[in-house]
Amino acid sequence: KGDGSDPGQHNGPNGYHTWGGNTPIQNLVDDYRMLDGSKFDWNNPVEAAAPYVNRDPRFDASILHDGSKWRQRPTDVQALDPYGIIQTVRGLTLPDGSVVRGLDTRDSPIEDWNGGYSFYLMKKFIDPNVNAQFDNQEIPWIFYRYAETLLNYAEASIELNELSDAVSVLNQIRRRAGMPEFSAGMGQAALREEYRNERRVEMAFEEQRFFDTRRWMIAPQVLSKNAIGINIFLEGANRIDRSTWHNYRYETHSIQNRGWNDALYFMPIEKDEMNRNSLLVQNPGY
Repeated sequence: KGDGSDPGQHNGPNGYHTWGGNTPIQNLVDDYRMLDGSKFDWNNPVEAAAPYVNRDPRFDASILHDGSKWRQRPTDVQALDPYGIIQTVRGLTLPDGSVVRGLDTRDSPIEDWNGGYSFYLMKKFIDPNVNAQFDNQEIPWIFYRYAETLLNYAEASIELNELSDAVSVLNQIRRRAGMPEFSAGMGQAALREEYRNERRVEMAFEEQRFFDTRRWMIAPQVLSKNAIGINIFLEGANRIDRSTWHNYRYETHSIQNRGWNDALYFMPIEKDEMNRNSLLVQNPGY
């Protein structure tokens, strides 16, 4: 998919089935702004030391990361996590030198096959009140919602250089999300950049990114980047008492090589259609 997500199908937390194409990767996580509206920066030592603190509220609403509060574990594994906290740490070093793995990773002592390669899990659309060990969640798919109307209007307004109209509708979304409003004095190029990022995080996992990157013709810049995940290492007195966990160290790493071919901007015209009309010209690259 074009949303910059994790390959492969696997289960979500507590066995909830998710599709790999909608599993978050670090590329998306980094695009969520800080709570003050500034860009997240791994080169900022304060932000790099606590990358999940003071972020856009939509980040915690959409993505499960290490430390996220979730539902109670199934009864047979509650002794390993009585608090219902997501554990995607790659390595927790105990005083005896042993290393234990997070319960929601591919190295989990519970199940070592169904964690995401990125060490993030999808939260958006998932109901924590459903006991996914025994029940499947049924949820109507959102084909269209009001925020998309506002975003579409803003995009058209930006390209028409009607920036005050764009800022007005974008700030409706920003206020609802709990983020600072965009400035009315922002120039066209700057507002376009902020708008595209706003659309990315607001519409995450809603099948928009695939079409957005093609419409904006930015696929070579954003879709050819390798998919990135996170490794988290720390120390603790034991694996149960999370209050003893300290000295967090975060390391990003590549989890999938990706590339782009400009032919993918278009679909090929079917051979039967080409045969019916000799004047048809096949799309580039096919």
